[in-house]
Amino acid sequence: MAHEIRLLLCFLVMTSWGLSADNYGSYRSSPSGGKKDVAKKPGEKTLTIPGIVIARKADQGFLGLELVDFKYKLTFYDSEKKATPADYSRALFRWSKINGSGSERYMLSTGSESSVLTSPRNVKPPHNFRLFIVLLDDDPETEAETYVVMFRP
Repeated sequence: MAHEIRLLLCFLVMTSWGLSADNYGSYRSSPSGGKKDVAKKPGEKTLTIPGIVIARKADQGFLGLELVDFKYKLTFYDSEKKATPADYSRALFRWSKINGSGSERYMLSTGSESSVLTSPRNVKPPHNFRLFIVLLDDDPETEAETYVVMFRP
């Protein structure tokens, strides 16, 4: 029961939530096209995050959002751009349908890799929309993280 109430609350927050400057478009704000550079030492190669790069709140690292074989792939990275185990077990994605009314919602969950959340179904084209992301954990004490990105793979 508490889990359903939490999901409903997250959905209500997502549908009524307005965009704010601190989390909208942060992946597009750098001249490098969203790829955030970490200071490197001499002789060390720069690591890049594939897909859309989303800077996490409170310097927790980054998220890499990709569309692989028409399925969402959300990968967790630390501040040094190395894949790290996901600290959330699920992610709720919502976007408005381009070819029709209403919205689509997918719940991503962990797969074979511990650092990756994947969608259960294919995402129908066209892939050009505002995507609302809520990271959820099984522990009800853990605060959810929310992000809004323009999804254009």
